[in-house]
Amino acid sequence: MLLFLGMFKKIKSAWHVIRAKGLLCALRRIYAKLLMRSTVGDFFTFNTGKFRLYFFPTQLTYNIYVDKAYRVKDDFVIKKHLKKGGVAIDVGANIGSLTLLMSKIVDSNGTVLSFEPSKTFFSYLVKNININKLKNVSVHNIALGAEKGELYLNEENEDDTTFFVEQKKTSNKSFSTEIDTLDNFTRNFLKIDFLKIDVEGFELDVLLGAGETLKKTDVLYVEFSPNNLSKYKTNPQRIIEIIVLHFTPYYMDTHFNIVPFTYNPNDTKGYDLICIKRKE
Repeated sequence: MLLFLGMFKKIKSAWHVIRAKGLLCALRRIYAKLLMRSTVGDFFTFNTGKFRLYFFPTQLTYNIYVDKAYRVKDDFVIKKHLKKGGVAIDVGANIGSLTLLMSKIVDSNGTVLSFEPSKTFFSYLVKNININKLKNVSVHNIALGAEKGELYLNEENEDDTTFFVEQKKTSNKSFSTEIDTLDNFTRNFLKIDFLKIDVEGFELDVLLGAGETLKKTDVLYVEFSPNNLSKYKTNPQRIIEIIVLHFTPYYMDTHFNIVPFTYNPNDTKGYDLICIKRKE
C-alpha cells in the first residue's frame, strides 16, 4: 500500500510539471532524477551555456540542469560587480558553479580563491574546474571560521543544502575538517573585488575571521538567513553589525531592483545581501 501511494505521488507530481511547464521539462526532470540515483552520473556532463558541469548526484546539479536560469540572480550580481583581471573569493563553493563563473569573468589575469570544506563536494568542485580547464582558480578543502582549529561537518541528510557544523563527532556521517581564517589566505592581496559567502548559517564565524579582508573588499555577497543562523544560536543582528562597519547592504527584489536592506528582527525571510563598500 505504501509503495502504491509513493508511486501515485510521483505520477501526480510529474503530471503537475507537464501541465505547468510542458512535456520537455518533465522529461528533463525524469532524466535528471535517474542520473542522480545512478552510479554513472559522474561520467556525464552538460552545458549550462557558460561552462560544463558533471552530473554529480547533488540537488544543486539537478536544479541547474532542469532550469538553466536557476542561479540567474547570482549570475547577475557577479557579472555586475566583477571585472576582468579582478580578485574574487567563493566561500562555500559547493560544486563550483559560481566559482566557474567568477573564473570566466576575471579571465587569465584575474584570481579566484574557492573554499569548500566537504571532502565529497570538494572533489566535485575540482572535477568541474578541471573539465573547464581553468588555470586561475586556487581551491582549498578547508572550513573558514573565527580562528584556526578543527570542527566536524555532518552530512547525515546526504543533501548538499543541509550540511551543518558540530563541535564533536556524532555519527558515521560526521567528519573532521581543519578550520582557518579567511584573513590568513588574503594577506598578500591589496584588494578583493568580490567576496561571496554562503555557508548555511555559519556566516558569523567566517566574518569574524575576515576582519582585515573586509576592509579591502569592494563587494560582499552574503547569505543572510535567520533560520540557518538559528542552528548556531547566532543573533542575526551580529551579522548586520559587522556588515555596516564597512558596507551598505542591499538586496535584489523579484524584479531585479536593488533595494536598501534594513534589518527587522521580526522578519525571518532569507536574503542574499549585496553589500557595497561605503565611501570613506
